[in-house]
Amino acid sequence: MSTRLKVSPSKVAAWHNCPRAFLFRYIQRARVPRLSWAHTNFGISIHNALRAWWELPVDQRQPDAIHAVMESAWIPAGYRDAEHSDQWRTRAIAMTRAYLSEVDPRQEPVSQERTLGFVTDTLVIEGRIDRIDERDGRYVIVDYKTGRDAPTSDDARSAEALALYALMVHRTLKKECTTVELHHIPSATVVSWEHTDASLEEHLRRVESAAADIRRAQDTLAAVDDGIVDEVVEDLFPATPSGLCAYCEFREMCPAGQRAHER
Repeated sequence: MSTRLKVSPSKVAAWHNCPRAFLFRYIQRARVPRLSWAHTNFGISIHNALRAWWELPVDQRQPDAIHAVMESAWIPAGYRDAEHSDQWRTRAIAMTRAYLSEVDPRQEPVSQERTLGFVTDTLVIEGRIDRIDERDGRYVIVDYKTGRDAPTSDDARSAEALALYALMVHRTLKKECTTVELHHIPSATVVSWEHTDASLEEHLRRVESAAADIRRAQDTLAAVDDGIVDEVVEDLFPATPSGLCAYCEFREMCPAGQRAHER
């Protein structure tokens, strides 16, 4: 049997979003300057602050404690200037405090930022889970979201990453895990979905199908003569222009991405 392909939810999502960017990042491992985006650092800062808040002693887990925690967790890079950073930090504190006001601080998470994985006949699947809770003897996946739009239960149902996280918990920790939740911090919205064994397996089949496409593209590229590499790349790793091009670190290497950004 061939070597198992190692994937993660983010790697599979990168393939779905744009095979050309996938080529640059995971196969060619192109070296480009790392860009620091305010919206990315905003999300990372909130994730880090929430993790630190849960690590406080229970009697200190009050919503107001997020002020000091956020000060330590805040990443100021990527903003227009210090004033702009301060404005967004103030927003982050306000929205995270509102979210925490609806949280039971005594409900200790099972783990935070935990990396788990499992293997199939063809894959090694790994991922990092924001939070795992235990409720009524069952484990629950909690994924933080900090984007503009509040998610819906359909977003929780269709989220490939959440389904893979549930499978990781079940197969690795041997604990029943079918409930997945999206916690949208800006709106303090929590949406959930209760998977079945069948729906989780369906998500896994989709990941296996994407992984088969990735392996086929990689193997084909590795086998072709240097003279036709460009043609093979265009066919197997097409650029998929979208709004994501504006933030793509490989845009300067991709004419299609440059054109999409100029529109």
